Amino acid sequence: MKNKKWLWSLLTMALGVSLTVLLSSACQKKPAQASTETTIAIMTTADLQSSITPYTIDHNGKQLTVGGLERIASAAKKIRSQVDGALLLSSGDDLIPPLLSIFHGEPEMRGMSLAGYDIVAPGNHEFDLGAATYKDALNFATFPLVSANLIVDDQELRDRILPYITKNIGDIKIGVFGMMTPDFLRVCSPGDGTTVNQDIISVAQKAVDSLLKEKCDLIIALTHIGIELDRQLAREVAGIDIIIGGHDHQYFYETHGNTIIVQDGARGKYLGVLRFTFTEGEIVNPTWEKILLDSTVGYDPEIRHLIAPYMAKYKDRLGEV
Repeated sequence: MKNKKWLWSLLTMALGVSLTVLLSSACQKKPAQASTETTIAIMTTADLQSSITPYTIDHNGKQLTVGGLERIASAAKKIRSQVDGALLLSSGDDLIPPLLSIFHGEPEMRGMSLAGYDIVAPGNHEFDLGAATYKDALNFATFPLVSANLIVDDQELRDRILPYITKNIGDIKIGVFGMMTPDFLRVCSPGDGTTVNQDIISVAQKAVDSLLKEKCDLIIALTHIGIELDRQLAREVAGIDIIIGGHDHQYFYETHGNTIIVQDGARGKYLGVLRFTFTEGEIVNPTWEKILLDSTVGYDPEIRHLIAPYMAKYKDRLGEV
């Protein structure tokens, strides 16, 4: 009888320990993805270079007017209406002289904010007139900025440019981190107190790991480092789903393993749109489209009205030279 009681006590203890372990494991696991399908569009521009109004180019042997924030906003609004959720991202170099020299980034930042940019990664040209000028320009921006490897001494500017940020589309948590070119100090003049960590692989992996700890379902690298370094990120950093690139003014779509890389050229000639379905934690049926921003996409009248006085003053200033 004593042996039976002893065996029963031992069995009860074992069951209790097993149940405790199972419950503990269940609490630590990420919640299972619902089997719903969510259509998402990641819209991007790269290297706007202060091209905030439409401009004329030679396109297929004909003169064509393209670009401008008024058209970016109109095209983006239409895309947002076609999917469950969308983000409009910029991979940097949105500011550049001579417009930057005259207005110090005010019309670009106000126009991009009104156009609905969700997240922006600064490029090197934002710092052409120094970090202090860029900090002042950001007083006119309502969107968040990300750059994980940018090192800034100025506390106010550091508070504006975060390593990463998260956004939600429905129940899907999206993490976005930024990266600045390792050649930063060679290609711009930020002044003292602003530099970069050139070890982009370790910085990117740290950002990804932090976003995974925050239970992100989808991780995007918003970079201003160029295609070759984007490819290196895709090869050597685990956990990046999408790389939205900039810096070398190319149009491309590539996949490296499970990572998609895109870049949208320069000056807002096109709006790049990466569409996909997100289901059970996976990107399904991704497509890449370049929407030519000619007159057929329409325009946002509020942005046109906002930008017009700046451009009138700009033309007057050019006439004085």
